[in-house]
Amino acid sequence: MARACTESARGCSSCPAGEAGRFANIALRPFSEKRCDRFVLSARVCCGANAPPFAPGNEEVLRMHAQGLGWFGGKALAALLLAGTALATLAGMATAEAQAPSRRAAGAGRPFSIGPQSLPNALTLFGQQSGLQVSVDAAAVRGLSSPGVSGTLTAQAALGRLLAGTGLGYRLTDARTVVIAKPGSAGAVNTPDGSIALDMIEVQGESAWGPVQGIVASRSATGSKTDAPLIEAPQSISVVTADQIRAQGATTVGEALRYTPGIDSEAYGNDVRFGHFTVRGFQVDKFQFVDGLKFPAGGYAIARIDPFGLERVEVLRGPTSGLYGQNVPGGMINLVSKRPSATPVREVEIGTGHPGRIAGAFDIGDAITPDKTLLYRIIGAGSFADTMIDKTTDQRLFIAPSFTYAPTADTTLTILSHLQKDNVDGWSGTFLPMEGTLRPNPNGRFPRSTFVGEPGYDHYRRDQYAIGYEFEHRFSPDLIFRSRTRYADLEVDAPNLYPSGLDPVDLRTLNRSTLRFHDHVRNLTMDNNIEARFALGPTRHTLLVGADYQWLRDRDRFFGDTGPTPPIDIYNPVRGALLPSLVPWTDNRITQRQLGVYVQDQIKRDNWLLTLGGRRDWAEAETASMLAPSVPVKTTDTAYTGRVGLSYLFASGLAPYVSYSTSFEPATGATFEGKPFEPTTGEQYEAGIKFQLPGSKIFLSAAIYELKQQNVVTDDTRPNAPLFSQIQEGEIRVRGVELEAKASFLDGWDLIGSYTFADAVTTQSNTTVGGIPVQGRDVPSIPKHQAALWAKYTFGGGPLAGLGLGAGIRYRGSLYADNINTIRVPDVTLVDLALSYDFGKRNPELKGLTLNVNASNLFDRTFIANCSSGVCYFGGARTVTASLNYKW
Repeated sequence: MARACTESARGCSSCPAGEAGRFANIALRPFSEKRCDRFVLSARVCCGANAPPFAPGNEEVLRMHAQGLGWFGGKALAALLLAGTALATLAGMATAEAQAPSRRAAGAGRPFSIGPQSLPNALTLFGQQSGLQVSVDAAAVRGLSSPGVSGTLTAQAALGRLLAGTGLGYRLTDARTVVIAKPGSAGAVNTPDGSIALDMIEVQGESAWGPVQGIVASRSATGSKTDAPLIEAPQSISVVTADQIRAQGATTVGEALRYTPGIDSEAYGNDVRFGHFTVRGFQVDKFQFVDGLKFPAGGYAIARIDPFGLERVEVLRGPTSGLYGQNVPGGMINLVSKRPSATPVREVEIGTGHPGRIAGAFDIGDAITPDKTLLYRIIGAGSFADTMIDKTTDQRLFIAPSFTYAPTADTTLTILSHLQKDNVDGWSGTFLPMEGTLRPNPNGRFPRSTFVGEPGYDHYRRDQYAIGYEFEHRFSPDLIFRSRTRYADLEVDAPNLYPSGLDPVDLRTLNRSTLRFHDHVRNLTMDNNIEARFALGPTRHTLLVGADYQWLRDRDRFFGDTGPTPPIDIYNPVRGALLPSLVPWTDNRITQRQLGVYVQDQIKRDNWLLTLGGRRDWAEAETASMLAPSVPVKTTDTAYTGRVGLSYLFASGLAPYVSYSTSFEPATGATFEGKPFEPTTGEQYEAGIKFQLPGSKIFLSAAIYELKQQNVVTDDTRPNAPLFSQIQEGEIRVRGVELEAKASFLDGWDLIGSYTFADAVTTQSNTTVGGIPVQGRDVPSIPKHQAALWAKYTFGGGPLAGLGLGAGIRYRGSLYADNINTIRVPDVTLVDLALSYDFGKRNPELKGLTLNVNASNLFDRTFIANCSSGVCYFGGARTVTASLNYKW
């Protein structure tokens, strides 16, 4: 077998002196399939199409032998998964160091599926499937075709097959970057470090955790915890890329999700404290995930991460407990952080806007060591902005250092951290009485700018930080171990004057209560899994076995006034009221733990893909009052959840699918007999179709679903039940349709479209309001219809080269504000605008300098976003932002 390598290398007569001999000498070392591939392909770099074949038949024999060894070891290693994160991590790094010389050169195997097509398209798909950055001279590949490649191969082996017959060669400049050019061409100049300098275009290989060029993503890990194509997930997923965030001028995650189906990303309007998100009708504010791990949340402590530090925002719709444990049945939001890159990152930005905004940001990253085994990245952002509410400002400071240690192409350890401080001064105008907002008031409608608090007292201050690691090691091309751990700390202090109703006589005197919320949440989250790829007969499997653990400690304190708070004339406010002192009303220490084990198998046969997943969770919660000695209230829940999905993957990029998934969420409280509530459960049936044309930037999806939440708490109407007691006999059903389209075209067009229909009904309930039953009524705060359309055109040439013009329109249908559907919030249509200019298109000396101007709610529509419990929330007023960005 070694001789086959040697003969292949020596047969290349055009190799530079000594090259063939060097290949032969290394090939005579102990057997390594990767090493053999490396030398054969290195010979092809020298010889192009003239490289001799690799001893017919031997290549496949060697690969099958290696795969068999990988699977045999994989079964043994999978059984050791739950032994502990630290031991596995240290063992993996030790193995990596021992194998560093060969693995750094050879890379790791992964599945490739690229059909015969034009070479530019084939290289685009190669970059996406390999995760490598491909640099190629555009002129060199124009008009060429590729025979394609399929199977589990090293990236080098796959690239060699793609380039067969083209006369092109390649050179690895580092573990993450490959350069393609004609050997000896004028555009390929050998540099002292052995790399090639070209007039190049770049095809960025996409990974599920990495950047996306443009607005159309092709891969995600949120739906499977593996790096998989979006079309293979048997559930509806949307990805908002960093380029889309920038193009639309989003300054919050909520703004970034405005054009995404199935989600109401600003469910309570212009609340600048934190985001209010509903996915398929269920509120997920406290179920945000960051890099696949749940971020902590408490009563009033909800995280808000600056989108400048994010690579992508992903929404997985439908139950997710089969992979992630306790969650609401509507879905989840996963924020993916920017990570260090071997490609230098240098970016600074300054911005301004209306009302009263100033901002700045930077993003700096590069390799620390010459061999690019140690990388760093530091991201920072700061802003100060007035809001539409008088005497209310929004200030933010964000910094996120990260480091990656990659001793080989098979091993990476990344440290991710961030610190964010938010200060919202004067937020007691976020919600106002219904009479004067939604309903008429004889004194007139309240201005959107109405502030009912006291300057110097009302504020919402949040301090959050997190630090953790992500470790990945490939024991073989078909066996991957991943470990993630994060510790997070979130503290919120929020004193405010709470509106407690208008005087019923004059309807202008607003009663207020002096309150203060203080919440401090700490959280440790871990997730370890092993991914094994193998074949059984005619089927190919991607098996995922994992375990995760969550620990949360929340000190939740609520302070109330000791006397009456002076009211205020809401139409003619006079400030400076003497506020009563506060005393603690509640002071609870809440401890939560969750341990879960999960298994998932993605089974392929021909074009069929069957996804099977199951999970077992043990959840525990303990609440202890700190005001007086008491026995802690403790609840323990267990649950089985899972998912089954079937997809058919057409070669054209079309993928219809059906799926069934379940969820659970612990419920607090007890029946009047003292029996603790069982967890609420969810189940969903979904059918859909996805389309992503290979080699293109087009992604289309459509989904139809029925989702139910059971064990919902409702009034206890049994004859012996005391007043206000509750029982779990309720049910909510949501039926819906979601459509999404994203496309980028070479002539400069970016298009986004979405439509959502959601029919949410309370199908079982004992509750009545004024004698009217809630059962059979629409669930409040959920619009039946939402639609959005965004288009942007960037001029590629002529006198307007570099200019980009974009516009969007968003429609949110009407919704009910009460459980018996007597109060309706009207629909609204909003228009957004975008302008960008790339100065480098006209003046090469200004390459990297761009201007972005964005306007939201361009025509300054005044509208009500939502109402509940007698108060209403205004939607956001017109905002305009402008930023000047420089990359070099």
